[in-house]
Amino acid sequence: MVFDISFFTTLIGTTVFLSAPIVLACLGVQWSELSGVFIFGIEGEMLLGAVAGFLTTLATRSLPLGVVVGLATGVGVGLLSGFFEVTLGADQIIFAIALLVIGPSLSSYLYGAYVGGRELSTFSTSIPTFSPAPIPFLSNVPLIGPVFDQPVLVYVVYALVVLTHYFFYHTNLGLKVRSVGMNPMAADSMGTNVQLVRYVVLVVAGMFAALGGMLMVMGGTGFWSDNVTAGRGLIAIALVRVGNWRTQLTLGAALVVGVLLAAVADLQGIFSGGGTVTTTFPYEVFSTLPYLFAIAVIGISYRWTRSNQPASIGRPYLRG
Repeated sequence: MVFDISFFTTLIGTTVFLSAPIVLACLGVQWSELSGVFIFGIEGEMLLGAVAGFLTTLATRSLPLGVVVGLATGVGVGLLSGFFEVTLGADQIIFAIALLVIGPSLSSYLYGAYVGGRELSTFSTSIPTFSPAPIPFLSNVPLIGPVFDQPVLVYVVYALVVLTHYFFYHTNLGLKVRSVGMNPMAADSMGTNVQLVRYVVLVVAGMFAALGGMLMVMGGTGFWSDNVTAGRGLIAIALVRVGNWRTQLTLGAALVVGVLLAAVADLQGIFSGGGTVTTTFPYEVFSTLPYLFAIAVIGISYRWTRSNQPASIGRPYLRG
């Protein structure tokens, strides 16, 4: 295989696209955890948002309506999380495990119930997807042109990264959220409504998670498959810690995972299944690369100073 400019051009464009759902999941994790609430169940939230958006689009053939319903599902899950984790002060890890179990199971059941009840064939269960929206002039720039030839939702994702960074580190409201994550009792004594802040943050995180799940199917193939998120929410949890809860560092880590995801297909084509080098090397090995990277980096990162880690993370705060 000749590594010419077209290979790198395709790799860059695919990386930006495949990184987008992970970036959204990272934003959801960052929003929640900077307020002091674990969100280890974000994988389940992504799947619930994805199946809601997919089934709505399948039933109505309307992508905008699918996005609205998917986001509403994220809001609902965020409110439910707030009720258990903020109002009741439930163990956040236990609730996360519940989401991790319920998300894949319920999304699979809802899809099967809808499709089975209508006896739909595989080909009739495809939905329209967001088409690329090239930005004039920029999309024609050599090498980096594909970065500016993405679906609209992908542009929204990276705009949200900038807005999130600005919110947390350049606004008073963002400072209040981080103060709640660092010391909720002190924030409360200064007049900040800790429970309200955490409710709002969990709703925002739920919307990010739902949008990330929807992007997997509504910006990609247009077909549903069980566990379509394939662990991207869990990877996001690791990447936020690698990035020390800093938006720009977390984005960089997510893009590295995106590069690995984009390279998997090429590596499989070269070394497996009739590839140019060998036909015997197991293709599954390449599929594990992004996950092995996340595991390795999170293991190494425990030696790094975590200056931005919220001090109260995982600790319920019940006033009085």
